[in-house]
Amino acid sequence: MHRVGEGGKRWALACGWAAAEATVWPLMPEAVLVPMVVARPADWWWLALASVAGSSIGGAASYAVGRRPGSGATVAQLWLVRPAMVAAADAWLVDEGPTGVRHQPLSGLPFKVFARVAGARGLPPLAFLAWAAVARGARFLAVCAAAGLAGHRFGRLVRQRRLLLLGLWALVFTAGLARTVRAWGQGGQEKVRPLQTLSRTAI
Repeated sequence: MHRVGEGGKRWALACGWAAAEATVWPLMPEAVLVPMVVARPADWWWLALASVAGSSIGGAASYAVGRRPGSGATVAQLWLVRPAMVAAADAWLVDEGPTGVRHQPLSGLPFKVFARVAGARGLPPLAFLAWAAVARGARFLAVCAAAGLAGHRFGRLVRQRRLLLLGLWALVFTAGLARTVRAWGQGGQEKVRPLQTLSRTAI
């Protein structure tokens, strides 16, 4: 019963974190997925699916927010979101429709941005959320599988140096996030035009 209870808490954390990140929270689910899976490798697929579920719930909420009049002007005001991010997401969704969200996992753009823009553009919600679940699910599964392999291979080291490794992961994750946000803040200004169109006409 204790293991079931602990597993439920871990599932809830993964699901809740992904839902929060898909709405307002700026840190990706991988921030907690990696250390949780490394600590207990057998849970890798379960936690990945929990993140997909949470991401879908949060994505639906952000899509609904995007449907509200005037919401386009507030997307770039979200924490760690840059105007070029919104413009790029808008360009992909306008060009490709719901399948444009396939660019999200490797682009560094927050999923909440895609979801709000999709709502503002009036894209089919079920198609958008389905494509998002496939694209983000593939990333969650890949990350969790890799973390699970690392946890299985280096389990003894993880148990002996848990706090040290957790601190190193926090530093690596923070550095990567800062670099991504800085890159989108400094570059991509040539893509801001779709954001202006979104604010003027689509919302």
